[in-house]
Amino acid sequence: SRGLPLLLLLLLASPVEGFASGKKEAKEFGLTSTKSYSHETDSVGVQPVAQSFLAWLNYTSPVSALSPPMDSRLVKINTVTSPGDHAGHLLQSIKFNPTIGTILSAEHMDITFNCSIDVPKSLVNQDFPPITLWKNGKEILDVGSHYYQFDDNELTTMKAAFSIPNAQHSDKGSYSCKLTIENEEIESDPILVLLEGLPHFIKQPQGLNVTRNKPFNLTCHAVGPPEPVEIRWHWNSNQIPKKTDISPSVLSIPGLNEAAVFHCEAHNKKGLATSSEARIYIKGLPSPPMKVHLLNARAHTVLLSWVPGFDGYSPLSSCSVLVKEVDAPSNTSAMTFNTSVPPHEYLIQSLSAMKDYNISVSCMNEIGWSNLSPWIMASTTEGAPSGPPLNVTISINESSSSVIVKWIKPPASQMNGKLQSYRISHVWQTSERSVRMN
Repeated sequence: SRGLPLLLLLLLASPVEGFASGKKEAKEFGLTSTKSYSHETDSVGVQPVAQSFLAWLNYTSPVSALSPPMDSRLVKINTVTSPGDHAGHLLQSIKFNPTIGTILSAEHMDITFNCSIDVPKSLVNQDFPPITLWKNGKEILDVGSHYYQFDDNELTTMKAAFSIPNAQHSDKGSYSCKLTIENEEIESDPILVLLEGLPHFIKQPQGLNVTRNKPFNLTCHAVGPPEPVEIRWHWNSNQIPKKTDISPSVLSIPGLNEAAVFHCEAHNKKGLATSSEARIYIKGLPSPPMKVHLLNARAHTVLLSWVPGFDGYSPLSSCSVLVKEVDAPSNTSAMTFNTSVPPHEYLIQSLSAMKDYNISVSCMNEIGWSNLSPWIMASTTEGAPSGPPLNVTISINESSSSVIVKWIKPPASQMNGKLQSYRISHVWQTSERSVRMN
């Protein structure tokens, strides 16, 4: 046990000699080391000792209490860990290798990139999952991919190559690779794919229905790369002079009194792109309803439908049904029934039975009312009388033991058709009982 301090002192005095001696002693104890070492200085300026020598130290009998203290920089402490702790420590050290970072390509070109990661062989098995590709937080499943795997003594290098053929603007974005090990997700650094080409529209001018001579705005927004993107406006195919902006651009129109068409052009170093047309219409009064049709008629109701006319570039909000009795005096006002639309139908109520009516419809938008539709005639059907007979009187003829009942028929307005019969109900009353008979 006293030979150990002397060996340490010799090591400090002559590093090379100490290394050789350590390796010799390790071989004598049947210990070998597979790890290489270097003569570079560590963080405290002391050259590291050979791994074989450290192994020899770990298997030597304990140092005597009388031995002088050893330099802590030369002693390797072995910590006993469980398999789970060892796997967790390995997972913390596993990272994807650095990625390409940013890819700048022209549109319609094929783009390829790859991700690679070194995984300890102890964590790799037959069911090991592949590297997956993600874009803007969502997994990409329909991308071309190839997977490779290389093994050395301690590590398995996994590599995934991904390809995007004929790259479109929609392929732009931030990509990353992911690998799940022991339920732990490992993600690579982002790979930003940028495509150079003609400007791409984020927002194009939209068609509008506007009130006459009221101001409105149109917006045009296009992006590269390359940047900058310049916006030029056209009104009825003529470029608006002195209206050139860096995207995005807003075109303010003080008002129109007739329809117009606008579009914008987006220019960059690659060329120009043209937006869709924005057609601007002027709101006006709606056209009259068409095809007013009688769906059903009863004694006091009529169900009506119609087809709305052109709305004048403003949605219809309500319609008005005008009803006038055919035989009414000329100075009689028509009955008006208002209804919201859709649906474009209405049940007219409170009509008289057995009557003919003229009916017309008008509809309204935010500008005003349409003209009336062509008039149609609708007839109600016969109904039960709405009132009883009047002035009912009873007279008794004692000689003939009979009762005579007389009455006046209901007013014509309550007959609701031609009277066909009457029903008389009477009760014979005696001291013992009452009997009702029809």
